[in-house]
Amino acid sequence: MRTLEEVQATIQIAKLKEEDLQPTIHCLSFGEHVSSGDYCLMELDETLCKHIESGKSLVIRGDKDEHAIMCSEDKTYSLKMADTSNLLLFVPDCKTPDQLPGDQGSPHLVHSQIWGFTNSYWELKRQRPKLKKLKKILMENPYEGSPLSQEDDSSQQKYTMEDLLERIQASQEEIVVQLKNIHACKIAGFWRTLDFDYEMKLLGHVTQLVDSESWSFSKVPLSTSLQELGPLEPQEMIEHCLNCYGRRYTDEEGEVCFALNEDKVCQATAHMLLQNAVKFNLSEFQEVWQQSVPEGMSTRLDQLRGMALLDRSSRPETICLLRVEDLPEDTLDRFNCLFSLREKWTADDIAPYMQDLCGEKQTIGALLTKYARSSMQNGVVCINNINFQRKSVIGYVELTIFPTVVNLNRIKLNSKQCRIYRVRVNDLEAPFIYNDPTLEVCHHESKQRNLNYFSSAYTAAVSAVDPDAGNGELCIKVPSELWKQGDEMKVLKVYIEFSLDQPKGGLHFVVPDVEGSMAERGAHVFSFGYQNSTRFWFPCVDSYSELCTWKLEFTVDAAMVAVSCGDLVETVYTHDMRKKTFHYMLPIPTAAPNISLSVGPFEILVDPYMHEVTHFCLPQLLPLLKHSMSYLHEIFEFYEEILTCRYPYSCFKTVFVDEAYVQVSSYASMSIFSTNLLHSAMIIDQTPLTRRCLAQALAQQFFGCFISRMSWSDEWVLKGISGYIYGLYLKKTFGVNEYRHWIKEELDKIVEYELKTGGVLLHPTFCGTKEKDNPTPHLHFSIKHPHTLSWEYYKMFQCKAHLVMRLIENRISMEFMLQVFNKLLSLASTASSQKYQSHMWSQMLVSTSGFLKSISNVSGKDIGPLIKQWVDQSGVVKFFGSFAFNRKRNVLELEIRQDYTSSGTQKYVGPIKVTVQELDGSFNHTLQIEENSLKHDIPCHSKSRRNKKKKIPLMNGEEVDMDLSAME
Repeated sequence: MRTLEEVQATIQIAKLKEEDLQPTIHCLSFGEHVSSGDYCLMELDETLCKHIESGKSLVIRGDKDEHAIMCSEDKTYSLKMADTSNLLLFVPDCKTPDQLPGDQGSPHLVHSQIWGFTNSYWELKRQRPKLKKLKKILMENPYEGSPLSQEDDSSQQKYTMEDLLERIQASQEEIVVQLKNIHACKIAGFWRTLDFDYEMKLLGHVTQLVDSESWSFSKVPLSTSLQELGPLEPQEMIEHCLNCYGRRYTDEEGEVCFALNEDKVCQATAHMLLQNAVKFNLSEFQEVWQQSVPEGMSTRLDQLRGMALLDRSSRPETICLLRVEDLPEDTLDRFNCLFSLREKWTADDIAPYMQDLCGEKQTIGALLTKYARSSMQNGVVCINNINFQRKSVIGYVELTIFPTVVNLNRIKLNSKQCRIYRVRVNDLEAPFIYNDPTLEVCHHESKQRNLNYFSSAYTAAVSAVDPDAGNGELCIKVPSELWKQGDEMKVLKVYIEFSLDQPKGGLHFVVPDVEGSMAERGAHVFSFGYQNSTRFWFPCVDSYSELCTWKLEFTVDAAMVAVSCGDLVETVYTHDMRKKTFHYMLPIPTAAPNISLSVGPFEILVDPYMHEVTHFCLPQLLPLLKHSMSYLHEIFEFYEEILTCRYPYSCFKTVFVDEAYVQVSSYASMSIFSTNLLHSAMIIDQTPLTRRCLAQALAQQFFGCFISRMSWSDEWVLKGISGYIYGLYLKKTFGVNEYRHWIKEELDKIVEYELKTGGVLLHPTFCGTKEKDNPTPHLHFSIKHPHTLSWEYYKMFQCKAHLVMRLIENRISMEFMLQVFNKLLSLASTASSQKYQSHMWSQMLVSTSGFLKSISNVSGKDIGPLIKQWVDQSGVVKFFGSFAFNRKRNVLELEIRQDYTSSGTQKYVGPIKVTVQELDGSFNHTLQIEENSLKHDIPCHSKSRRNKKKKIPLMNGEEVDMDLSAME
């Protein structure tokens, strides 16, 4: 134990003034056998402290499979363990300064013993009670109208209030309120719910009595009701029914009466009508509903809020049962459930299903802002000036925004390198902020000048403007006058004037340095970009998952031609005939990244075999264009035949430009090619290369443009499908050998790349932002966004995607594979025709889970292990093999070893097919790889033959002559 002198010496060493300290000095010491597990500390707020100090108790409730909660008499709290870096000591005899007497005299020691210590404590936070379980357990044994005297003999499970307090995670007061809400009653000491049919039977008795006695609904005498209906049902049940559907009061004469609640009676009747119907024609339902309620009561649709869901977009309008109590209690699960039923909600429709999730100080708008966002319905892009001399563009966009949340006071759009002049929302001037964080990555960082730091900083900057997360470079503040309109879920029209000077991406100007006008010089401009790069040439929601219809207008010089997506509606000349405006309409919902533009003095060729196809090329190249495009119709016919589906757009345009960064760029109903692909009939070497590019572009029209992706992690599905059907075209056109040679080249490229760099991951998932959550730590650049990964990696990504599709085909067969593609296209085609039901457009987006579900539904096969091996993991499988033929046993002794420790490799467990070429043909054998090495004896079918010549069938179907006389 310390003495007072030792304490005073310590104070001097610490350079503290004794007069600044309390005279009472606590000297702490640990008691015997003290450990951190002896006590648990809990932090209480002032209300709970007073609750405990008044002698009341707090109860911890929850089953073994539930998170524990704590309840007072009327409130529920969540229990959460909080850690602290400080050591918390439990010292019962220690007194705080306010507990010490005012006059403490001279300094003195008080020895206190530490009873326990810990680094954590329990935090209490107010939460919603979990009451869904209450109705569930009571519905195990509903009361169906048997005589009350027989209820005691029932052996089925029943619950007293004490039983419910043991099972339900809620306070007693909250349980009592919920019991009243679900119309439970106490029978023979046990709480029971009434069977719904029996409850309606009781209500029918009451309303028929009111009608027969000509009573007012506002005055139903209790005693007379019990006397009249007593012979039919127990009097306790009659009174309970009146309590559920009416308000009890005493009239002037002292008689107990009930005033029936019109809304409750109408709701119960609607529930009875809807419970057995999947969907009900709304007009027919309203008629039947009004006829079913007691005469004198009026039905209104607002009585069904939180009980039934109206579909105003269907024809005819429908209604179906959807009760709040049937939805999940968890907020995120509730949102997932609701948005699985309907892609887009108005505030009025979703509010009744969110109200019970709101905390004490939380609003429905706050919930919606956190878990949902607004969407775009249609867009207008108008470029009214293109200056080839200055390489500049001036125009405006008008985007129709459909709010899906209340409190929408800011709209975020994507826009890079554009100069924004003016923004209006519904004809009101709107302030805006433009911030592109990718322009200043590491500019002010002098300490960490390395590639890893730049990569992480750049990834963070790209994430900050990711449209799929509701972010963007352009933040528009909605004028306060329109906030109410946003809360009412009315559309907002956003008008943005912009210009573009000397663009470094998005649009590429080609201006040859020769004499003459721009048209004579062959000057032209075209859109290009890597993934979602449309933001580089006009403001938009630059996401593949945000679909809308488009109206596109481009004003150019009279000698120029503007080519864009969709149907050319009209071309209008100005009064002086010096300029003309091309008007395009794209009625099929399309993502902004799939919108393109090309302007130049193009020569035009209408395809002689398919008049809906138009080709464009630069001057003097029309003869080459005619020959190069002469077989495009054959590619159309092939794809439509194998997919058993028509080309999805009403037209198709091919544009050949100079200085193209890639050979092929595909957009909705349009593809931009390099002019180097054009060739004459004399250059036969170029023919297969050009045909390949055309086939690749057309495959991406089906999967990539018409069907888009749900998120970046689903990109592999579209690239895989388009690459797969492109391969089928190669096989049909150029033969099996050429196809296999192409597959071999693709395999060699991906194997070499993965062994060198460490692997290509097709379906990346990101659980967090920490380094440990990075699924590809071996890469210098993140694969979280298409704008951050390397171009070389993306080429290998596309290569691996179509090879995985071949693996899936081997597992389920080509027939089922094509059926899956047809199903995806059929659903998307149906959805694209729903002009006024944009919630259906989600069928035009493909996801990994949706694709795998389609495969399972069509083929009935589970390819989960295959997907886990080749899609969810990166790397290749590396085998070493050797074999020897045992003549005596007539078997092939095969040994296979695998290396999965090298960079870019992974371990493989599963079947492997081995083909043995024998004298009588080729034979396939399936072996199971389970260990690092495999030894297997493969029986041979052919016997050795001497001094004979024989035709040997090969596995590709051909036969070769072989002299067997030299065999031992």
